[in-house]
Amino acid sequence: MQIWADASYKGGKAGLGVLVRKLTKNGYEEIRISKSVRSKDNNLAELKAIWLGVKYMGEPENGYVNIVTDSEYAIRSIKHPNREEYKGERGEIAKRIRAKIDKYKWRLYHKTAAHDSREDVYSMRQDVCDMLAKNALDNFLDDSRFSR
Repeated sequence: MQIWADASYKGGKAGLGVLVRKLTKNGYEEIRISKSVRSKDNNLAELKAIWLGVKYMGEPENGYVNIVTDSEYAIRSIKHPNREEYKGERGEIAKRIRAKIDKYKWRLYHKTAAHDSREDVYSMRQDVCDMLAKNALDNFLDDSRFSR
């Protein structure tokens, strides 16, 4: 299972971009998600993006999950969700992510550079997530149809 996640944030609004790759009997299935949410800051938005991807995970079949993000903060908070610095809503989301991925034998975290246009697999898929997140933020409508 591989999850790429990114967020784009501006003034209480965030766009989330997620790419989930699952190994199936016929090869890889790829799911792309673009979603608008409200968020207090960019770090929270990055965690919400990862949580969105994690929710698409099934039960562990091949024993590993690889989370790829450009957010060092998100990786640290998932690895150490009980630290005082990760309290509040960020800590709660980090704990939910950790509880779900702890079912896997191997948990990998890959920090990729943001917006670097490199042509390795990690960077290219991260660029797709960045585009999905920016599109979701651009299309965010500031009205009551979006939940808080």
